[in-house]
Amino acid sequence: MAELSKLAGCTPQRKSPPGIWLMEFNWHCGEETSYSSYSIATSWLFNQKSELVGFAINPTLEDLRPSFKATEGKSPEPRSKFANRFAEAVVNGDDYTLSGYLIFSQYESERLARLEGSEYSVSIGGSNGARSIKFWGADNMLRQARMHFDNEGRAIGLTFKPGPEKDHAGRRAASDRRDSHSEIEIRERVNRNRESERRSRDVRNRIWARKICPTCD
Repeated sequence: MAELSKLAGCTPQRKSPPGIWLMEFNWHCGEETSYSSYSIATSWLFNQKSELVGFAINPTLEDLRPSFKATEGKSPEPRSKFANRFAEAVVNGDDYTLSGYLIFSQYESERLARLEGSEYSVSIGGSNGARSIKFWGADNMLRQARMHFDNEGRAIGLTFKPGPEKDHAGRRAASDRRDSHSEIEIRERVNRNRESERRSRDVRNRIWARKICPTCD
């Protein structure tokens, strides 16, 4: 794998506590290496037979930061809404950078592109307000990611858990949840529009009443 070949001569640092099943390392490449200042995180997942069953390459959490567009001063949208919009763009093959709000490496972009056509679900997961995003491909393989945010609620990047793993039931359940979620969104949007129209009508009526009777309360 091209990303791993860049790590020759780089220094690994164990970031997870010693364990049997999961091993996580941060890699930092010094100036004397071929890829100076390059850094990534690797996660290795083993089963009870000590067989490698999952692997992931990610940016280190220390390297995650908001893009220039994310710092332009606009108030960030709710985290779950943003994560859903991102996941929707991924599975539809649309612009998952959301017009440059998120920045991905070539490796990350290729990984996300392979998720087109998947089903997905978004939930609260992890620390610091992160959102968990699960993608189920047509092969029923589950790939789990985590959208990270800074203290101001701005999205700063995505990391994947080591995988994938088989999950036959998850894809259908995710599809059902999305259909249900879409119906709820439509009802909520209709209700908001009705409430907005009602308020506008009340304002117009009050203005008209004042014109007819300026001294009336």
